Amino acid sequence: TWTRQLDGVQRVADLIERGSARGSHEPDVCCAIADYLDYAHVGIGVIVNESEMLHGYRTYSAYLHGEPPDVIIDTPRGIIGRVLVTGKPAFVRDVTQDNDFRRVNPSTTQEICVPIRSGTKLIGVVNAELDDRRHIDDTDLMILLTIADHLGSAINNHLRIRDLEVRTEQLRRVEEVTRHIAGMLDIRDSLPDIVQQLEHMFAFSTTGIGLLRGGRLQFSAFYGDTSSTPTAIIREGLPIERGITGRVARTGRAELIIDVASDPDYVDATPGSYYEVCAPIMNSSGVVGILNVETTIARPMNAGDLEIVSIVAGHIGLALEKHDLYTAERRSRVALEAMQRVSNIVASALVPNDYGTIGLASTPSTVESGEEWN
Repeated sequence: TWTRQLDGVQRVADLIERGSARGSHEPDVCCAIADYLDYAHVGIGVIVNESEMLHGYRTYSAYLHGEPPDVIIDTPRGIIGRVLVTGKPAFVRDVTQDNDFRRVNPSTTQEICVPIRSGTKLIGVVNAELDDRRHIDDTDLMILLTIADHLGSAINNHLRIRDLEVRTEQLRRVEEVTRHIAGMLDIRDSLPDIVQQLEHMFAFSTTGIGLLRGGRLQFSAFYGDTSSTPTAIIREGLPIERGITGRVARTGRAELIIDVASDPDYVDATPGSYYEVCAPIMNSSGVVGILNVETTIARPMNAGDLEIVSIVAGHIGLALEKHDLYTAERRSRVALEAMQRVSNIVASALVPNDYGTIGLASTPSTVESGEEWN
């Protein structure tokens, strides 16, 4: 049995190292752990964005290929939750005697859950459940800890590669958006186009631009599901004393909020939101508005999204200031041209007379020959 277990561990380690290519005929890592080491059910959970949220997968390949998780656990509970909180393995020989146990599989009688780490950082768990086919022992715990070490290294490398790919694509899209903003002739009329473009490019649930007017944030552009948004917010805006948006407008500091419901300033304008990023729109005089985006729990946001929104908000601020300066200059030029035309008209109507004074020029229709207006 010991030899068979060692052979199983080596096979699983080899599978983890090679990864799991799409269309591969090799067994999945989770399936291999169950088959080679004789467990009833095996799954992995990966922590999302350093939050308490856990994405659970029945297969390792589904995680590697970016497929939707089999389960999303907001606040992990049960034996898995205990491992995430304590960072210590759980070795349960009789699940009926463990108060944290939450039954998913009817046949489960035993459970082992071990943390997956990248260095000292906890990034997930491996969970194995057994029925009555055999009894788990200390060797099972050692085996799963070894497999978790291999998974930690592989997942860490995968995350680094994925983050690099995602970051490269995000920067390309940011460059496209900012170039679009720079080319707009009338930025104020084009704000709805900007929020719509952001929505499509970055999969935000809702996107809004609020500009400061009289101590209120008036939402000049809003894109997303507004069916549950109070009409007063869209029509009248929000005072800067309210909401996360108001806080950002007051402080001038961009913020990333995870679990908006836990923030006392949050105004529930878009039900279902879990993440929010809000960045100030500024010009040389200070804050003139905000750019706000929100997403559901299914689309996590992180520091990268905070940077994206901040960059776009900065370009919107520059474009607004440039547009306002151009508008003011144009109005000034129009006013000067009007004054010049009036001056020319007046100057052309005044002519010197024989007495050395200035009089109005005569016209045949109003002044008879030989008469002057002094």
